Amino acid sequence: MEEKEIIARNITYLRKKMGLSQLELAEKIQYSNKNISKWEKAETTPSVFTLKRLAEIFGVSVDQLVSTLIEETDETNTTTIEKEKKRVVLGLPLSIKVLYLLMTEAILLVMAFIAIIVLGFLDVTAFNKWYLLLYILPAMSLAVFIFIAVVKKRVDIISLSLFGWLLSLCFYVSFINAKNVYLIFLLMGAIQLLIICVMLIINFNIIRRIKNKFIKK
Repeated sequence: MEEKEIIARNITYLRKKMGLSQLELAEKIQYSNKNISKWEKAETTPSVFTLKRLAEIFGVSVDQLVSTLIEETDETNTTTIEKEKKRVVLGLPLSIKVLYLLMTEAILLVMAFIAIIVLGFLDVTAFNKWYLLLYILPAMSLAVFIFIAVVKKRVDIISLSLFGWLLSLCFYVSFINAKNVYLIFLLMGAIQLLIICVMLIINFNIIRRIKNKFIKK
């Protein structure tokens, strides 16, 4: 690729990256926007003095501006930065966040076992202490749901549904001798269906907006 074409592509890329119009860039270097247009079309090349001024505005060296396709190297850096942003959430690495989630789950489980041991020492017979292992499961699934909501910024249907069904199971076990207690599962099924319908409508609207946006372009 010729030096003129490299300069043209670099000026175009860096100008757009800074969010400048050709007129705005022209005002910064006291040229007309027609000159900018010619440079970006590789019809003419800026003078050495102008290249130095452009390099200062864009925050690059003159050598980079005239000999390197900044767009290609910058895309690599941008990809790396985006990956790092996805990895780091709320100022902490994602691995640390996951570790916190696992610690929370472990603490909930330990609390359940401690409660079982205490009930065993107290010789409580009116309540089946082993049910606590079942009761702790909705709390663990809720922790996963909150983790995904905070870290990924989205509602996770799987963890939310799991929380609902486990909660229904706990209710069923607690009132197993009550009349028609099985209806709790029918209620949960209806709620589950409602959640799925709402999520489908939301996703459909998002897809439609994106589609309309591209059509307008």
